Amino acid sequence: MNRRVYFFLAAFFCIAAIVVYKMYNKPHADLTETKADFSMTAAALLEEFETNEETAQSKYLNKIIAVNGTITEIQQVENKTIWILDTGNPLSTIQCEMDPRFLEKSKNAAVVGNAVTVQGLCSGKLMDIVMSQVVWKE
Repeated sequence: MNRRVYFFLAAFFCIAAIVVYKMYNKPHADLTETKADFSMTAAALLEEFETNEETAQSKYLNKIIAVNGTITEIQQVENKTIWILDTGNPLSTIQCEMDPRFLEKSKNAAVVGNAVTVQGLCSGKLMDIVMSQVVWKE
């Protein structure tokens, strides 16, 4: 009887380990062809967060958002490229952490002063609104 219990426990832990491994190594979603849940300007997105941050967090957190804005700065932080979009408010911007798989496609658009449309996952607001896995939409 004990052998049977040990066998089932071992099988359970092996299956659990495989599931955890697969989920941990799951690739990020390709947002180039994914339809955005919301589409707006950078200023409108900031306005919603400033009006009621709690409501905006629940509405936009981990959702795909397409944002229109003007690039004010391009930063290289470690091995990440971050586009900063102007919101009209000097104290808050939208930080777009670009998806490195698609940087080559967006290099012509990556010019300070260019009006662009980007799409990515909203990670929330600290001082600035942070978006991750961002891709440039042509």
